Amino acid sequence: VTGSPSLTTAATATSAVPGPYPITAAVGTLAAGNYSFSFVNGALTITAPSPTITNARLVSPVFSVEVSTVPAPEYTLEYKGSVTDTNWIAVQSTNGTGLTITLQHTAATNSAGFYRIRVH
Repeated sequence: VTGSPSLTTAATATSAVPGPYPITAAVGTLAAGNYSFSFVNGALTITAPSPTITNARLVSPVFSVEVSTVPAPEYTLEYKGSVTDTNWIAVQSTNGTGLTITLQHTAATNSAGFYRIRVH
């Protein structure tokens, strides 16, 4: 057996998250005198990595958090006042750039509360 199969997809390093993106498999340069080849197409699923928080601080009345991002998905800072609250309130959203971004809650008058970052 010599050569290698051909695998193609429309996905690139800057493709939107999540996938999936179809993968097409073909014979490419595969060759063998005593073998035949068959191929099954597949799918590439891309998921966003967990955000890395590099700095979080409360300088009343502003809570801010720096987050490393990947291009395309949206990063949303959400807040709730107590652990028993069932509803998270979106306070700021922005698209990832591949760089570190800062998300802020400008009405953070009380340090008692909970924040999360949702990637979607």
